[in-house]
Amino acid sequence: MDKKISYCGYECCKCPIYSYTVNNDLDGLKKALRNNDDNATIDSLGCLGCKSNTCVSHMCDKCYIKSCCEEKGIENCGKCASFPCDYLVRYISNETMMNLKEIYDPDN
Repeated sequence: MDKKISYCGYECCKCPIYSYTVNNDLDGLKKALRNNDDNATIDSLGCLGCKSNTCVSHMCDKCYIKSCCEEKGIENCGKCASFPCDYLVRYISNETMMNLKEIYDPDN
């Protein structure tokens, strides 16, 4: 099975918010997000990855990397002609950078 990789190269399965969402664990999700709203639901809090329609995290709508990839019409930073850009080098982990290096395609 292929890894589900976000725009920045992060593996979604390693994210607790994603895991709680796919496992339908509302209590875990609320605890991780420090949300005490009794009306909260998986749909209102959950995330199925930044490329999905179920990504309500406050981080997603402000994510520079997501916006950049969408504007360029690329699957992730590993498909970018400017890879690795200064922004990535400053803000992502070595492990995530390795994920991107595995899929880097300078001819794409």
